[in-house]
Amino acid sequence: MIAGVLLGAAGASVLALYLRYQPETLVRFILFGLILLSCRYRAGSAASLSIAERVTHGVFSALLSLAIVLGYHIQLTEGLTYSGTVEDNYISPYGPFDLVAFAVIAVTLHVMLTAAFLKLKEVASSRRAQSGQPRGLVHPGDVPARRVALYAVLIFALWIPYLLTYWPGFIFGDSTVSLSQAVGGAPLANQHPVVYTLFIKVCIRLMERIGLDITWGCGLYSICQMSFMAICFGYMATWLEVRTGWGHRLGWILAFAAGISHELGGYSVAMWKDPMFSAALMAMSLLVFDIVQFPDCRLSARSTALLAALAVVVIFLRSNGLYVIALVVLVLIGGALWGMRRRHGGGAAHRAPSGGCVRFAVPAVALVAVVAFYGVVTGPLYRALGVYSVPTVESVGVPLNQMARVAALDGSMSERDREYMDELLTSGDYRSQYRPTCTDMLKWSGDFNGALIDNGEFWERWTSMLVRNPITYLEAWELQTCGFWTVNVPLAVTFEDNIESGVPRNFGTELQDNWNIQAQNLFGSELAYDLFPYHTWSVPVGIVLWTVLYLALCLILLNVRGFVVSLLPVLGLLATLLIASPIWYWPRYGAAAQFLIPFYVFLLAAACGAFRKDGAKSRDPLPQAGTEIGEAKNRHASL
Repeated sequence: MIAGVLLGAAGASVLALYLRYQPETLVRFILFGLILLSCRYRAGSAASLSIAERVTHGVFSALLSLAIVLGYHIQLTEGLTYSGTVEDNYISPYGPFDLVAFAVIAVTLHVMLTAAFLKLKEVASSRRAQSGQPRGLVHPGDVPARRVALYAVLIFALWIPYLLTYWPGFIFGDSTVSLSQAVGGAPLANQHPVVYTLFIKVCIRLMERIGLDITWGCGLYSICQMSFMAICFGYMATWLEVRTGWGHRLGWILAFAAGISHELGGYSVAMWKDPMFSAALMAMSLLVFDIVQFPDCRLSARSTALLAALAVVVIFLRSNGLYVIALVVLVLIGGALWGMRRRHGGGAAHRAPSGGCVRFAVPAVALVAVVAFYGVVTGPLYRALGVYSVPTVESVGVPLNQMARVAALDGSMSERDREYMDELLTSGDYRSQYRPTCTDMLKWSGDFNGALIDNGEFWERWTSMLVRNPITYLEAWELQTCGFWTVNVPLAVTFEDNIESGVPRNFGTELQDNWNIQAQNLFGSELAYDLFPYHTWSVPVGIVLWTVLYLALCLILLNVRGFVVSLLPVLGLLATLLIASPIWYWPRYGAAAQFLIPFYVFLLAAACGAFRKDGAKSRDPLPQAGTEIGEAKNRHASL
């Protein structure tokens, strides 16, 4: 007990300091209590940790501790997170105490997380012993379309006040680029997805056909987006209602919560590609769960068709959608090959059922077809239509900023490196042009030679400067992506300007003067802005990231690895943000990860056996190696 008190005092003090949550005294007090409870539970728990469980928790705790220490030193200036220079947004110096803090925080997290896992393990074992069923069972069955439609109507109705308050919806700088292409003022370019631009064009043309102007065209776009998102959230509400077996009450609660959410209400009328992309990715994750978890052919066929349709939305609305779909395809192909091996290898007791590989192969083929269709459309078809391709500079934001940081801070460079950087920015004034948290100000500079990136030498120079300046490169990456992986950067944790950061043109005369769009508050009252605000807080993506990673770890250790497959879409999305996000924090980039929070709760509860049902026809499709023959027979019998 003395050791627990000492750890509690040290861990709570250091962790509260580095988390930077306010009020720090209250945070320290809460952490002290949690650490003591964790120590006490670990000492008295009937369950125990295997070596693998200890090691994996140790690695996870060390990584999270490292992220906390790194995040503690990231200093951003409020109001200048987008345009601030190296004097405004920087990384404060590290010191010897950081090593001590890293060790203390890692040990503290290990104690707390292993205590939480022991509780999960104990609950899961207890429920499995009571039911005598295989782990991970949930309620099978179709998701009724009528119920989805009912919840979608409720959600849509609750979002209507946002449309009326910000009629015809939020229109941003990115929106005007697509609008310009849609009305013929600019040639089609895939920097903003052509399919998205053509959708806007269809909305405008439809309204013109019945004598209405471009304002109504934008309004129709908002209505279509509201409808699509409402259907997706209605689907999730119905899906959770069916899979938990908790009845309509849960569905109504979830639908109502989605309808009154200020965050979702603002998203629903925002003329960005991200809201529909995120809603589609959310629904797609649920379908992946069904395809993997339930071997019923009829359910899988229906789910596969929906999966392919949503994949089309995902892959055509955001460039990183291709990588998300590719990741899912690879895992489904792996599942199909695993099923074939199980079917034809080993004894009869170990063979997978004949439909095992089919339910992986069919959706994999469907998604491969979607990827092939995407390649044909964005390749030969776009070239035939004269669509401008995305400039290379748009896909190298993080590497470009890494090189610019070296130049701005007068880092180590070869003679050719310096010549190249001087050619890239003819003024050579990287100190004032480089923005640590965003690439936009640099690449939009009048003396920036973006064509130089296309000559093939860019990556050679990037590698040369990386070898000489690895720490500077790491710092450049940190400052550009910190909002997506840190849990303790104050401006990210308290961020409320998701809509505001896009600079909506609704509140000035620009839309009227340049586009003849009549943006207005149809309620005619300032009170509407208070009742339906667009400045809203949402769970920070960095916190969601570490939550999803830990959830995946727990699911694997609880031997329900099939559940982890359904997290692949969101994990793929988050990975692309960490690798190549060109701005420090826009929650809309990772909105799908936030939308899926109820699903994460479901997966954890299901892994602990909260939704078991006698006679259920579901099973864990990716069992732990070395599973007992008797348990394998039980799973086969349930089919």
